[in-house]
Amino acid sequence: MYSREPVTLAKLDVGTPITGVRLDLETDLSTWTFSHIQAALLGGELRAPKMVWPSPQWQPVVLTGIEIAQLAALQSQPVVSLSGEVGGYIPLRLKRDTIAVKEGRLANETDLSLAIPKTSGVRSLAQSNQAVSVALESLNPLLISDFLARVNMSADGWLDAAVTIKGINPQRNRLPVVFNYTHKENVLELLRSLRISDRITDQVMKQTSSPQSP
Repeated sequence: MYSREPVTLAKLDVGTPITGVRLDLETDLSTWTFSHIQAALLGGELRAPKMVWPSPQWQPVVLTGIEIAQLAALQSQPVVSLSGEVGGYIPLRLKRDTIAVKEGRLANETDLSLAIPKTSGVRSLAQSNQAVSVALESLNPLLISDFLARVNMSADGWLDAAVTIKGINPQRNRLPVVFNYTHKENVLELLRSLRISDRITDQVMKQTSSPQSP
């Protein structure tokens, strides 16, 4: 059996919504080939000329206009406030039961901004270490002219990101800042928790809005 047809999906929920999905699909029910892929994601757009599942090959996905405020909001307790847009490419390997990323790159498409809310946790951290306090003051706020993230993710979901940020602090005589940091997190567990959270929220909203029997 072999079929070929255009496909449109209003919404695909993988933990964060992917909307307006449009693609062409060819399949023999063993191998699935997707082409002319386009969708909306995190305020921006996802595109790919062709993807095959399952496949051992690395297949690039292009991201444009991704709003980093929405990206940061995926964290349950974001520690920074961000604005601006990034884009780049993410090579994916789509095996039958796993997804991996190799040498993805994201860079800023607009100027970015970063601010660190003065929460009790941030104040406690600054008070406990003078070097940390100086670093936080240098970064808060920060106007970012150059942003680069190098991204890899293993098949079990562990993301490794190495980020370089260059900018100025407008409140400290336009102090130039270069900041490098690394981040490690299990993305599959994060997306799973977001899906569970959304289901619980939807269920609570349905129960709240439904009429109560006397």
